[in-house]
Amino acid sequence: MIQITDLVHIFSDGEKSTEVLRGISFEIREGEVIAIQGRSGSGKSTLLNIMGGFLKPTSGSVKVNLIDIIKLGENQLSLFRQKHVGFVFQQFHLFSNMTALANVEEPLFYAGVRKKARQSRAKEILERVGLGDRMHHLTHQLSGGQQQRVSIARALVTNPSVILADEPTGNLDTTTEQEILELLLKINQEFNKTLVIVTHSDHVACVADRIVRIEDGICDRSNL
Repeated sequence: MIQITDLVHIFSDGEKSTEVLRGISFEIREGEVIAIQGRSGSGKSTLLNIMGGFLKPTSGSVKVNLIDIIKLGENQLSLFRQKHVGFVFQQFHLFSNMTALANVEEPLFYAGVRKKARQSRAKEILERVGLGDRMHHLTHQLSGGQQQRVSIARALVTNPSVILADEPTGNLDTTTEQEILELLLKINQEFNKTLVIVTHSDHVACVADRIVRIEDGICDRSNL
């Protein structure tokens, strides 16, 4: 499903260069739940952004469904993300002046799906994540947990093969965190989605099938 080989990323501000990732290599199998764990500044979010095609590494390769995304141009990357990857963020990144339904429809709009079809699909997914009675609420009228459910629904609506979640429970209380983790695991099982969760939390990481630990840009291979 995902094959990462000798991944190196060097950040430069013009005066100083920092090696953020230092030869990362590992594989993720289809349908697997992987936690990428590390302290702040370890390189885990940089790794996730490269896996999602938002950032080009200095060297190495990332193959998703046999597609080497490092070799893709910007237009190709945009199409790749539409078809293959859904994203869940710590800050939700929802449009506050739009309803939950409209937020979930948004990726389908950019994919060229007709209005009736995208509304039907968005409603179906919102019901599956437990927001059938909240879909017409503006996002600022929803709780943090409900907003994250909208974010998860938006990630699912295009039927991607991979869900990348960057600290998906970082802004939630303990009870809501557990609810969101259970929802993500349910999605993994019922929708057969490969799930990659970036986290610094041991509690979140322990729900994964496997933990990839990143420390100072180096991958701990003892758990691979």
